[in-house]
Amino acid sequence: MQPSRGRATKKILRAAVTIKDPRQRRDASHQPPLNVAFALAEVVWIVTGRNDLAFLKALNLKLPEYVGDGAYLRGAYGYRLRRHNGVDQITRACEEKIFRTRGKQCCNSGTLPLTFHNPT
Repeated sequence: MQPSRGRATKKILRAAVTIKDPRQRRDASHQPPLNVAFALAEVVWIVTGRNDLAFLKALNLKLPEYVGDGAYLRGAYGYRLRRHNGVDQITRACEEKIFRTRGKQCCNSGTLPLTFHNPT
């Protein structure tokens, strides 16, 4: 445990998620119910820096109603953090934390780019 802005936090170095019944995809304790499979897929989608909708549409057929029916999502967080302008901000942040001996602070920017590049 370590202090953080008035509340204690716990750093978890290794974690795993097990879905015991993959057919039970909704957690009814949330309102509206949470689609656990979609939430996990979205984490993978963001961390890998994707902006294509095909990966997520497979788990949420109503997604185009909310984000449009194009092949790519212009404001995808993962793409902006991992690929925009050829810079992987997540990797750079990790390198700063590992290799710098002083001032191990960094800032990632998820601002919307002025232009949109469709990856090939």
